[in-house]
Amino acid sequence: MPTFSPVTEPAEYKKQNSLKRLWWCCLIRDRLISLGMRRSIQISRAHFDVTANNRFICSDLADEVGASKVYNPETKQHLVEIFVKLGELCSVLTDLLTLVFPLDDVPGWGRHNGAAGAERVKESKAALRRWYKAASLRFPMPGGAPGKTPGDKNLQHDSVILYTNLMYMFYQ
Repeated sequence: MPTFSPVTEPAEYKKQNSLKRLWWCCLIRDRLISLGMRRSIQISRAHFDVTANNRFICSDLADEVGASKVYNPETKQHLVEIFVKLGELCSVLTDLLTLVFPLDDVPGWGRHNGAAGAERVKESKAALRRWYKAASLRFPMPGGAPGKTPGDKNLQHDSVILYTNLMYMFYQ
């Protein structure tokens, strides 16, 4: 059976893109449920290494931007970017959640991981800080510092504010 590259076969590209979207939705859901329910992740690095595989990027959802009957294209583009940032946050959370809620059900805080564990925690915290710095540059906290409102009017759309706040709640 021949294999088709995404560039030469639009139907195959569309299928791959749909599967990539589905996979990242599953991955994001897994990380957020782990975070909210204080349980181990179900999709581990053994199943899918988020740093070694294709990242979820804005162009993966480019066909959604002009197709919305609810949002103008600029607002929809911001919502896509927020979703991509949320995917990046979930990628960063992978190691941290594995440390805190290990796959073997022994709580991370009851373990003695030594210097290697301390180094992993330090790296995870640094990765979270880097993510926050990049995210807050693109999406300033709505209602953050007095007199500091985003210059882009579409960043002030109720949906963008809602999902930005939700993303930062997950970060916190």
